[in-house]
Amino acid sequence: MAVVAPMQASNANGNYVFSNGFLQPFASFFKPTEKTFGINDIRILPNPTPDKVEIDFQVFEQGRMKLFLCDAMGRALYSREFVTTGVFYTEKINLAGFTNGTYLLQVTLTSDSDPIPVTRGVYKIIKL
Repeated sequence: MAVVAPMQASNANGNYVFSNGFLQPFASFFKPTEKTFGINDIRILPNPTPDKVEIDFQVFEQGRMKLFLCDAMGRALYSREFVTTGVFYTEKINLAGFTNGTYLLQVTLTSDSDPIPVTRGVYKIIKL
């Protein structure tokens, strides 16, 4: 938020501009509640895929991991929830019965030990 009222005064030496008011940076009041996964934290192979997709989690945080797969219309097709211990983990999803198209996989990690408890990412999966 910023409220500033500029005032001008002139004298024999030149013009002066005075600002009256206050500035409050938004960042000092904002506390993030979510962060996103890094580029190498989650890998989806093969993508595009004809049938099965493998999701490799290379996240070293402990917590509750949620997977949610939906189609382009937002209809839920697959969901899974598990506890991660901070080691590599692989999840396999069989897409053989799904129609060809684009799907979205939302991955959410909720951690009890991190100051920003929720990490989220959305990934596009293409089924051929």
